Amino acid sequence: EVVVYDKELSQAEVTSRFNLGVFSDPLKESFSANVSHYWRLGDGDDDATTTYDLASTFDGTLANMDASNYITDVRPAPGFSVFAASLNGTDEYINMGNAFSYTDNLSVFLWVQTGNLTSNRTIFSKRHTGINQRSWALRVTSGGKIRVYVSSDGGGTNEKDYTSTDAGHIENNGWHLVGFTFASGTLKLYVDGSEVTTSKGSDPTVSAIHAGTTD
Repeated sequence: EVVVYDKELSQAEVTSRFNLGVFSDPLKESFSANVSHYWRLGDGDDDATTTYDLASTFDGTLANMDASNYITDVRPAPGFSVFAASLNGTDEYINMGNAFSYTDNLSVFLWVQTGNLTSNRTIFSKRHTGINQRSWALRVTSGGKIRVYVSSDGGGTNEKDYTSTDAGHIENNGWHLVGFTFASGTLKLYVDGSEVTTSKGSDPTVSAIHAGTTD
């Protein structure tokens, strides 16, 4: 699942999100009023080309995918959802449209499972490098670490670039809650309910995220 909030989640709220488990309902959390977008990615979707935004109107369109990409029986524990979207890491993706125009007070979290990666992969982003529309991106490195970019200018010249340390390693075929928060110029990365320490490829002052016109 993918959940976007229009606030900076606190450590306690991120921990709560993790403890509720994979595919629990964020619309029933105590801070559900701040859920801006929520895609379950297959659980309850009845359209082979669409995944519905249960908190807004930005339904996702599956590209180079069909109903076979919705796989079942992947629950990590009893009581968890049996559905997930499986992507091949090359040409399969889900386009949510221009849903994210946040310049501040943003939290993005999703449950992911990866195998052994041979190159860096984008998990979720509002970022188009070809036309200087970089806003933010959440990626996983070939070493299984989480990497987040947040840009203020759209061109990548003024861009925070943080990568989790070994404590944020997720390349082990298990399910992990990954995400980031951004507010008042501060970027934080989280893995499995806890903020992780980061190495910083670049760390300029970014007071606001580039709003962008494309996802």
